[in-house]
Amino acid sequence: MHEYLDEAPASRLARLMATGAHPDSLARKLARQNAAELAVLAEGAGPEHIAAFAESGLRYAARLRPLLRLPHHSYRGRVISVAGMAAVAAQGAQLRAVGGEEIKDRASLYRGIWRCGSAGARVPLLVYRDGKTLEIDVKSGRRLSRRFEAYDDVIPSMKDWPVGMRASDFLRKIEGKLLTSGLNTRRVVNGYTVIDSIKAITTLDANDYLKIYGTTSERALLFTGVKFGRSPMIAVKAHPLKPAMVVYVQPESVDELAVKLAELENILLARTELPQDELIQRLERLG
Repeated sequence: MHEYLDEAPASRLARLMATGAHPDSLARKLARQNAAELAVLAEGAGPEHIAAFAESGLRYAARLRPLLRLPHHSYRGRVISVAGMAAVAAQGAQLRAVGGEEIKDRASLYRGIWRCGSAGARVPLLVYRDGKTLEIDVKSGRRLSRRFEAYDDVIPSMKDWPVGMRASDFLRKIEGKLLTSGLNTRRVVNGYTVIDSIKAITTLDANDYLKIYGTTSERALLFTGVKFGRSPMIAVKAHPLKPAMVVYVQPESVDELAVKLAELENILLARTELPQDELIQRLERLG
């Protein structure tokens, strides 16, 4: 993965995918390549290799932030971003427990990590992979803000879709009214995040905001609790990652400055009058 990222979009994987070969043929070639690379690994127990892979994965994740929107490779005319490739890579294993805490939601994940101690502490993981459950240990990195214990209140709903949809179709499904003009509504949206704007301001710090983008920034950010819309758009403008779309949920009004900032950043800005509960129900049926 590091090699592919270093050499993207001209890596060995990118060149292979650019051939447009049938998926079965690609799978066989990649399997042979993976087998050859595994054959040269130093001898060691399975859990040791999994732990090494986990540590490599953490280093890989740390490199992604400034690169998420860049192209990783293309296949049959579709460009796959670094964020999209990272999402695919993350599907290979399932994390079942951290620090003895069963992973039921984001809050339980962070509680499990914090329970293990400060940065550098031993963190036992329970990982399910290829039909087997493995116990491995890794070292924790920078401690995440404890305020993420309220994460589910800040972000009541969030989802990435395997197949995106046009922004115009997304707006139609949430009864959205577009406020910006001259921007491309055929732009593809690959997921959404609903954010309580007031709780986000009082709960999240600058580093935490990366979490709202999931696996791709090409998504819709839907802000509730908006009065005039300036603050959310200023926060979006200040962050290095930009969403495809911002939607205000039942705003009191929308300031012209918010619309102007959205147009300058090439971000679609819209509003919807759907109540939050109904909106989330519709969103969670999408994809």
